[in-house]
Amino acid sequence: MLTFEFVCLAWVFFRADSLSNGAAVIARTFTGWDKLPSFGWLALLAIAVGIGLQYSPAAWSERLQSGVSRWPWVVQGAAFALVLFFIVGLLGSEGVTRFIYMGF
Repeated sequence: MLTFEFVCLAWVFFRADSLSNGAAVIARTFTGWDKLPSFGWLALLAIAVGIGLQYSPAAWSERLQSGVSRWPWVVQGAAFALVLFFIVGLLGSEGVTRFIYMGF
């Protein structure tokens, strides 16, 4: 866990334009609580459902797996694709993200 935390901290300085910008990013981690991201109600609902599903009884999960496994493979693929597109559309970034290595 410490290695992971160290690598994440080092990535801040890897991505920053200068050491002072990297230090400012680290400082905002602890002091920038006045600028919290705003989520839409659908994103908050998706997060709440995801957390709630973690506490659902195991029998529900087993019944869901059993039911979905009986669907034809085409229907399973379409259903999973729809869920994936919903998640990416709801929680993904807007627009095209610049490739991180373009600055080199």
